[in-house]
Amino acid sequence: MHEIVITGSSSGIGAAVARSHQRQGRTVLGVAHDRGEVVADLSTPAGRARAVEQVLARSGGVIDALVCSAGLPPTGDPAQIVSVNHFGAVALIDGLFEALRAGHQPAAVVIASAGAVHVPEPQDHPLAQAMAAGDEAAARAEAARVDHPLVAYCLSKYAVACAVRERAMRWAAAGVRLNAVAPGPIVTPLLSAMQSDTRLPEQSRNFLPPLGRNGQPEEVADLVDFLLSQKSSFIHGTVLFIDGGIDALARTHRF
Repeated sequence: MHEIVITGSSSGIGAAVARSHQRQGRTVLGVAHDRGEVVADLSTPAGRARAVEQVLARSGGVIDALVCSAGLPPTGDPAQIVSVNHFGAVALIDGLFEALRAGHQPAAVVIASAGAVHVPEPQDHPLAQAMAAGDEAAARAEAARVDHPLVAYCLSKYAVACAVRERAMRWAAAGVRLNAVAPGPIVTPLLSAMQSDTRLPEQSRNFLPPLGRNGQPEEVADLVDFLLSQKSSFIHGTVLFIDGGIDALARTHRF
């Protein structure tokens, strides 16, 4: 049996989570677009279906933990960002829900972003509304209209965090915990891509959190490990920020 399934396991936060669990002696089933036990393109419905099918086949339909970390950086095609970051993650948590129900003390974590709350009134944006409605074609069309891919990225992470909270009641009834983690700038290829994007103001590209540094993937992996463990057995349906103080700076009186 594969104890933990990790999407985006070949780089960044997903790779750090995979390394952590391998060190713990857990069996890791990685899902990635380039290399991993399951190779799948999460930007398409067919690719997502293949990922779910392969995971179920390899795991025997029983998994203990799921981490959805696969995501595109805020620099590429906005439509692809929306398809992978939101629809890809939702397809995996929904497609593997029954396998988690069959697992031992099951829990899942979705990697969102501290940027999820940095678009004004995100719930009113047409792109967020299309994602909430599950209309991928409309969401991709709306994504193509945004001023910068960063907007699509932030809204995709907002939408997937909402998806986690929307499922909290049903998952709780099934005995499966589900939470989201919202990282700030973490030293990964995603951050490097953003820092190299000259379309963004230099202040944005070089911004540091209040703690005065960017985070490390291993720090996010430690939080994910905690959320998957029984030490967090009463934490469910929430979004935990790990951003060096950015959310406190941006939303001092809103939380």
